Amino acid sequence: MDWQGATIDPTRQVLIANASYIPFTVRPMPQDQAIAEGLMEPWAGWDSGQPYPKPAAFAVGPQYGTPYAAVVKPWLGLFQAPCHAPPWGKLVAIDLRSRQILWQRPLGTTRDTGPFGTHVNLPLPTGVFNIGGNTAAASGLIFIGATTDQYLRAFDERTGEKLWEARLPAGGQATPMTYMGDDGRQYVVIAAGGHGGLRTRLGDYLVAYALPDAGGSG
Repeated sequence: MDWQGATIDPTRQVLIANASYIPFTVRPMPQDQAIAEGLMEPWAGWDSGQPYPKPAAFAVGPQYGTPYAAVVKPWLGLFQAPCHAPPWGKLVAIDLRSRQILWQRPLGTTRDTGPFGTHVNLPLPTGVFNIGGNTAAASGLIFIGATTDQYLRAFDERTGEKLWEARLPAGGQATPMTYMGDDGRQYVVIAAGGHGGLRTRLGDYLVAYALPDAGGSG
């Protein structure tokens, strides 16, 4: 799991977590070299804010008090694909009573990724790297964005079956939230802003969907 943690359904005593299965390298590099290679902007210290990594690197950490930066990149092969077999991302449900995995499913497709940073528009269900958590609803639905293929999805908590998905206008590297509206409908909302390191589409969106009401209307 990366950054987002996990979700717990206290009623069913189930933990739901999304995980990425891609190794990374962390390489110390002189800051001057990192700037020259286009990995980071010049940095004048903490008073100037942390430099944002360039697309050539997943993340760059300036090492305060040293002339070095920590350059973080996924460990990829010749064609810019992970060096091991998929799935590269999963959604997993764990029974907290028995401590057994109830189900696990590949999470995400290759639609918006491809060799050498291309977007091949080929949605192979390999599971993909994901950043952003999931949200459980009392109805037994799990909502999650997070993936590099820019979808918001709903899964059945009991079976892991994917029930619904919708294309987002930008990368959904965020944790969705759900709430009840004044109209009595339940809504799910996600911030779709993208992620520079993952090379998902950048944007500045809040996207909301209404769940079907008790009468079954959308």
